[in-house]
Amino acid sequence: MNVKTRLHGHFISVLVMLPAIVVAIAVRCSLPAREKAVQWQPWEFSLEAKKPAAEAMPSVEVTFQGPEGQEFTNHAFTDDGIVYSFRAAFPAPGEWIWISACSGSKDRGLNNRKGKVEVLPYEGDNP
Repeated sequence: MNVKTRLHGHFISVLVMLPAIVVAIAVRCSLPAREKAVQWQPWEFSLEAKKPAAEAMPSVEVTFQGPEGQEFTNHAFTDDGIVYSFRAAFPAPGEWIWISACSGSKDRGLNNRKGKVEVLPYEGDNP
C-alpha cells in the first residue's frame, strides 16, 4: 500500500467520525457545568450579565437543593453590575443543584441559570 492510499484512508476515517465529534461537543456544551466542592469548605461561582443594567443593579439570589431535599438561598454580590459572584459552604456531601433568580431583570446571564456541584465528604481533623 502506498503513502497516497494510506492518507486517503485516514482522511475518509476522519470524515466519517467528524459528525459524531461535533454532536458530542454540542451536547457537552449544552449541559450545565459540574463543579466540585468539599463539605463545609468555601465554594464560589460567578455569573456574567449579558448587558449592564440600565437603572439600578438587579438583585440575584441563588437557591441550592441538596441530595436529601435540603435547601438554602444565598445572595450574589457584584462590584461592577456585570459579574455577580455567590458563595456556599455545603452542609452535606452529594450532588447539589443550584438555580439563579434575578429580580428586576430578565438578563439571561443572571436569571434562571442552573448548575450542579458534586460535594465530597470533609476528611480533615476538625469534626
